[in-house]
Amino acid sequence: TERGGPIRHGYGRFGDDGMTTETAPASGLAVLVQFRRQLAIGLVAIGVLLTAVTIWWGVWGWPTKEEAAKPAEVKADDESPLPEPPKPEVKRAHSVDYLPAAVWAGLLAVLCFASAVWLLTQPLPPGAEASAVRTEILTFGSVVGFLTAVLGLLLGIRWHESLFRWVNEGKTAEARWILIAACVFTAGLIIMFGSLQLARAEERANVTLRRMLYGFNAVFLGLLLLLVLLVVNVMSFLRVPGTLVTTESAFTGLTDPSKTFLRSLDQPVHVYLMLPEKHEEPVRTMRGVLTYRQLYNDCRGLLSQCEEYSPHFKATYLSPGLDTNRIAALLEQYKIKLEEGGKEPTGMLVTAGEGAEAATFISSADLVETAMIGRNNETIIFQGENKLLTELAYLTDRRSKEVVYFTQDHGELAIEFGGPGGGSRTAQGVVRALRDKKVRVEALQLDPKEPKVPADAAVVVVAGPQQTIAADSPTYKALRAYLRPDDRTKDRPGKLVAFLPAFPGPDGRVAPTGLESLLGEFGVQVTPDRRLVAVPRQHPVGGGRYVPPDTAYCAAYGNLRLKLAETFPLPLLMRNARPIRPSPTPATGFQTHQVLGTRFRSGYWLEPDWKTRPETAIEQMRDDKEGTVAAEKQLTNQSVPVAVAVTESSGDPKKPDRPRVLVFGSDTPLQDRPEGGLAIPDEYQQQILSDSVDWAREREASLGIPPRKTSTYTIGTAPGWASLLTLLAVMTIGIGGLGVGVWLSRRR
Repeated sequence: TERGGPIRHGYGRFGDDGMTTETAPASGLAVLVQFRRQLAIGLVAIGVLLTAVTIWWGVWGWPTKEEAAKPAEVKADDESPLPEPPKPEVKRAHSVDYLPAAVWAGLLAVLCFASAVWLLTQPLPPGAEASAVRTEILTFGSVVGFLTAVLGLLLGIRWHESLFRWVNEGKTAEARWILIAACVFTAGLIIMFGSLQLARAEERANVTLRRMLYGFNAVFLGLLLLLVLLVVNVMSFLRVPGTLVTTESAFTGLTDPSKTFLRSLDQPVHVYLMLPEKHEEPVRTMRGVLTYRQLYNDCRGLLSQCEEYSPHFKATYLSPGLDTNRIAALLEQYKIKLEEGGKEPTGMLVTAGEGAEAATFISSADLVETAMIGRNNETIIFQGENKLLTELAYLTDRRSKEVVYFTQDHGELAIEFGGPGGGSRTAQGVVRALRDKKVRVEALQLDPKEPKVPADAAVVVVAGPQQTIAADSPTYKALRAYLRPDDRTKDRPGKLVAFLPAFPGPDGRVAPTGLESLLGEFGVQVTPDRRLVAVPRQHPVGGGRYVPPDTAYCAAYGNLRLKLAETFPLPLLMRNARPIRPSPTPATGFQTHQVLGTRFRSGYWLEPDWKTRPETAIEQMRDDKEGTVAAEKQLTNQSVPVAVAVTESSGDPKKPDRPRVLVFGSDTPLQDRPEGGLAIPDEYQQQILSDSVDWAREREASLGIPPRKTSTYTIGTAPGWASLLTLLAVMTIGIGGLGVGVWLSRRR
């Protein structure tokens, strides 16, 4: 070199003052500068591979005709239960989820091809090779990262319902889709972040790169903070309520009626909470089965509050895992049945009295209920206070020692195996269910000389007599004196629940029950000599079978205002049903309520005997042009009442009417093995008798304590696209505005 001239060495250049004006590229950048052609060929190869992937994912993302096929049509007049759909075969299916990935791969392929063309056609500027290479890498990486982040965002929007299934319904398998979308989105941000770090070497000299760097860093940190907050909130929602007792997550305060009742307790009460700390109670809702995870906290908070307001109240907390022997001993002592599979039940064992002679068990499923919030959102509410205090009010009342008596002298259903009654006709299942609820059930034993219902009777049940109860029989006399008390016992009027099916007399005709005149005094008309017969083949039950003609297909009346309306949520089959109607002449001081009736617009008539076949009766009515046969048999397509309830006016407008009599026209709901091949679920049978007895005993299911709503926030139904786009726009404006602000503040 000439003296005083600039010295050039490699990619560096020194000025006259000896200071460096262009640094040599790093070893990696030097390789990229030297092998630009080879790099372009590699990008073409990657582009070809991505093109193939694009085509493959595009094919799998396009729906096929088989997937769009409509389900088989069902005839509108087919009332039989629908068969279960066949389970789909496990195989790979086409899914629209492939389309966003296909678009992403296609755009990356275009980017690779465009970058290859750029490398082959655009030479590096002399003296600024390092800066140019940095700009190319920064641009390429930023575009790849941006497209990847957009893919993750689209997948998150596409799979957002999985978040609700994971959080609300506890379906952990759905979490993988949310995690995949989050990982793809985060990977895109990291790629952009790594690419932009190349601008560090140029940030002081290149204004554009400096603005891009600082603006992206602000956006990147904002998005990372958003992701961290999202993860922390989701994990807290899933884990914290099950282990942390806080003011908002546990039961914290009793209502005024509960406090008043607890202060009035004058006998020992002991409650055993048999529940694991991390118990998860499944609750069925319209949106499927949700999981309630804070039941233990609510129960413990409730019991501790009860102990504060009453010195007679004591609570013991038993862990199913640590106190197995003690729990087993309590279950054996109080005859509490195990759950299916031999599992120990979970819930509260409540005992009352000096010797804990009165006891009941409240299962964990009864401690929670669902309630509607608005039109479409359903939430879980804690009903432990209502259930516990209601049971305590009953156990500490004298009625807990009362007895439910069953008459057994006229062929009624037997309540004990081998005991008096109808021989093979038994009602042991429903009686056992009553006893499991700690209700005392006994057969009514009467003295023929002085027949009298015992003073401790809560209700007398007449369960399906097969003989006429004569007016001079001990049973009739005892029931007459029990239901129509004199002035000395008027404060405790008798309660009757009667199941009175039609049965044949010695001549083969329908015989009277013998209770017609007694029930008539309460405004109930019992048909003495007729039974209900249905038009054949009008109520299908599936499999080509129909409800038999001698069986009435019944349901509760929609205008029933009694608590009994909740007892019959499903239709009920009643064989050899006897019509039970309100009397045309109302009884003074009593009000009758139609409870059950035959299905509206179904054909029924009244048959006086068992000799005439239904098909023969149909032919007779069809051949009778004048209609006399149909009129005699009272053929109708209107609802025929088969159950009636009677209440007695209290005389005080502020007090409710008192239940007195409940009469059914059949004993099918009580039978262990109903005749005629009928099958009624055991739970439904038990509910019918239990609710009927509770209604007659005036044992309300609730004290009216308002429910305790869950304090755990439950995400509602999945939001619509408009809500998602609005949320996305707000997030984008907020975080983007932060980035722009940093860009403008650091632009100098």
